[in-house]
Amino acid sequence: MIAFLAASAITVKLSAAVFSFCIICFCIYRAWHAGGRAAVLQVLFLPFCVIAIWVCRSYILSGVPVYPLAVARLPFEWSVPVERLQEEARWISGWARVPGVHWSQVPADGAWIGLWYERVRDNPLVLQPFCGALGLVFSSGVLALTRRSSKPGHSRVWACLAPPIASMAFWFLTAPDPRFTLGAVWCLFAAVAAVFYVEARAHQWGKGLLFVLPLVFLVSNAAFLQPLLDGRGSGSEGAVASIGVQQSLLRARVTDSGLVVSIAEKDGRCWDAPLPCAPHFDAGLALRQEGSLGAGFVSKGGTP
Repeated sequence: MIAFLAASAITVKLSAAVFSFCIICFCIYRAWHAGGRAAVLQVLFLPFCVIAIWVCRSYILSGVPVYPLAVARLPFEWSVPVERLQEEARWISGWARVPGVHWSQVPADGAWIGLWYERVRDNPLVLQPFCGALGLVFSSGVLALTRRSSKPGHSRVWACLAPPIASMAFWFLTAPDPRFTLGAVWCLFAAVAAVFYVEARAHQWGKGLLFVLPLVFLVSNAAFLQPLLDGRGSGSEGAVASIGVQQSLLRARVTDSGLVVSIAEKDGRCWDAPLPCAPHFDAGLALRQEGSLGAGFVSKGGTP
């Protein structure tokens, strides 16, 4: 079931791929030592079915197994052109690093890290739990180095840090926007808390430090708890205000095939704009079947 849920997470958000891969590897390791090849096949059956259905759906929608990667692209009529896939990937990565500018203007030599940090440091939903996790890692390391003895297999608990750390490394190197973490920072905090708990219980005087866990948890969740303390945690407004449906600045343009497309010119978001709507104009865009949006589109590479 854990492997199945891990595979399902990939179908929800591609940024969960590394985290889910690590979890599935752990499941394979446990299954192999518990029942050999037969147990491994049982563990992989449901994840394989989930990923296979997801890949088939992606081929039907875009002609590639993992959008917007051009790997294993098939030349269907509706397949997204390779250059458009590459452009989309650059936009995702560039916008996640420095939003609001063209991807070509994002520094490629690492200078974007400073600009990215200026934006992320004001986001308590990322910074607070990450700092809490770092503090617990340091404390757990001190407890591990100073404990007198260790039970067989005791150090294996540190392996639970691998999935969230690998996931956050993948997130930072590809598209480091806070909304793309998919909870990896919170998984890291939970994993570190588990390591700290095990190390504290195994230490000769570490049991007295278990009160640190709820304290660090409260501090790391201050961004969520503050609205409750201010009296805004109940009622119709809730702790998080609703942004509602916003209006886009649209401009109607006509493709070479005569299709009228609404282009969102302000920030690339269409919101409730009439369909079809896109952040960028493609003059070669056309309907696969005349008068039917449901049949999908083709891109014939028209003039810009």
